[in-house]
Amino acid sequence: MYFYILFFCKDSKEHLLKAKISNFSMNFPDSLKCQGNLQDVCTSIHDDKQLKSSLLLSVNTDVTCEDVTKAKADILHKIGMKHGLAETVKCVLDRCSPVLFDSVCVKELASKVLDELCEPSLSSSQEAEQESFLKNKKGLVLLKVLCRVNPGYLKHSVIFKKLIGLVRHEDLEIASNTLQIVTLAGKYMDSNMSGCLQPLLVQLIQNGQTELTKNSIKCLSVVVQDSKVDSKVVFERLHSSLTSSMKCNNPQLQNVLIALKEIALLHPTIFARNHKEVVRDFVVKKLLVVDRCKEAFSERDPEWSEHISQEVQTKILGIKLLVCWLLGLDEDQSRSSQPVLRLLETMLCNGGDLQGNRNISASDCSRLRLEAACAVLKLARDSNYADCISQDLFCRMSMVMQDTCEEVRERFIHKLNKGLRDVSLPPDYMAVLSLAGFETVKDLRRKCHCMLRSIIHSRRSSLKSTSMTKGNQHLIAPEYVLPHVIYILGHHPDFNRIDTKSLDLFRDCIWFFLEPLIHSAECATFLRKMLETIKRTVDANHQDNAEINKNLYTTCDLALSILSNKTWPASGSAEIAGKIILPTKLFVPQKGGETRSATRYLPPGYESTSLKYKCQDFLAPTPEFTKQESANTGNATDEPAVERHCTSSKRKVKVEEKAISVKRKRVRRK
Repeated sequence: MYFYILFFCKDSKEHLLKAKISNFSMNFPDSLKCQGNLQDVCTSIHDDKQLKSSLLLSVNTDVTCEDVTKAKADILHKIGMKHGLAETVKCVLDRCSPVLFDSVCVKELASKVLDELCEPSLSSSQEAEQESFLKNKKGLVLLKVLCRVNPGYLKHSVIFKKLIGLVRHEDLEIASNTLQIVTLAGKYMDSNMSGCLQPLLVQLIQNGQTELTKNSIKCLSVVVQDSKVDSKVVFERLHSSLTSSMKCNNPQLQNVLIALKEIALLHPTIFARNHKEVVRDFVVKKLLVVDRCKEAFSERDPEWSEHISQEVQTKILGIKLLVCWLLGLDEDQSRSSQPVLRLLETMLCNGGDLQGNRNISASDCSRLRLEAACAVLKLARDSNYADCISQDLFCRMSMVMQDTCEEVRERFIHKLNKGLRDVSLPPDYMAVLSLAGFETVKDLRRKCHCMLRSIIHSRRSSLKSTSMTKGNQHLIAPEYVLPHVIYILGHHPDFNRIDTKSLDLFRDCIWFFLEPLIHSAECATFLRKMLETIKRTVDANHQDNAEINKNLYTTCDLALSILSNKTWPASGSAEIAGKIILPTKLFVPQKGGETRSATRYLPPGYESTSLKYKCQDFLAPTPEFTKQESANTGNATDEPAVERHCTSSKRKVKVEEKAISVKRKRVRRK
């Protein structure tokens, strides 16, 4: 479909076509060259009917692989292998043309796998039966992947009948994968078959296994759209039945919460009719606030346990339901989000215990504060709620990076990295990774360092590949995250601008962020100007608080001391825009035009050499090194990657010094 829009939608608007070409070209090494070539291909297609028909045939999944291969050869012969467009067209066809699987192949694979799963054949031994069963499970996973690429592969009534028979399979993995396949290919199902599937899905939602509820309701949403029954009526009945069964002693309460969560996302208008009864009266007042299984909190108890109590599981689902309700709203997001955000902030302040009564065990508190922090990240992905998150909540959420439980830190970092890598989180959330400078677990610290390197490299690559004006570079360039780092560290509860030990720790955090960020002397100069500009402003949220502003200025001085004590090689090109842009939600100009950029706020005579990463001359990280470190994170040594690089550079210096001393001795002898 994407390929079709790219090449054949001539009647679409010009800016839409350019946007598609720009996004598509980012998957190629030389994106700028690819953009121009794709634009030329789109122009030439509409003037050549034979070329257009061959391109349509090359992406048609209903033909055999031989026909697709022949069509690709005709296209390249038509363009000419020596033409500049041939390389780009060949790369596009290699990514889009179905040359490994066709409809006949997938139909045979589906028939064999589904037949074996529905009616397993008898084998000579139990081991052979188990091996055959595992192979068929892997075949079902392969069908799911192929269906995700092209759902039309499975548009056969015989295949759908066999899939419906596997929906209630005793193996949960098989049943879950079957539901996902039906969800992907459900639009090709006829009305009679979808009518038979609907009661089964409703029964799974209300009384089935908890692991299948989410996929069942997604499948029902797809199947109902193409049936004779009105989808609105089906979900209204289901929603009414679920709300009537919202009772704390209901054994199927988790199924109810999961189903309501998905309805809030898929059908927000139906959920909004009695959302107060669900959200306020039940989830908040009866589920999250009340602690039924009271366990006395003890610091001796383990902070993490793989076993999760039923009450904590329902509370976690209640938090997810609140988040999904907000994400499904079309209007009035700011007003509705404030009570939920205050609840999440209170939960983070109390360490996971919302009421602060210490009636929850330590492991349950760890689960709840992790879920509260992840809920803030999920809301931050939506542009409607990113600005609703206050800076106090942002700083409170970032403190999870220093949680006393290692499992909480590890899972939170994973969620944070996932949002930053797919660019769904705002760039200021990169600043949270600076707190990994406090990390005591070497493996986790190394992972954060590799994440930061990879994210910075990907953002710089996307900045070069996109035709973005200099006025909008602050939306992507990682250098503009430094003000958020200064703000987080300046508002840290452990920051003490008088204690030298505290300053040394926070200096290490700043260097943890700056080391992969600075790649040239021009970049260091730009960051130095940005820090000096911050010292000419005040905290936007605490303008009259002198202590908080002095903490911010002291943090700037720590960063400036790092920049002044180190040297970087000149790149020879101004890759950073010269315009300094500070976030107005963090810093505002000082009143009366006062300037404090020349004032030093560090203690008199403060000098620190306790940086955990010492390097006289910065070695710029390469993309290959970043990929290698990311791949070898699991089996790497305990020594950080940067320390290994710096150690190797020091060894080279020692070897050179030794060679020079040997030459001097020879000269003296002569």
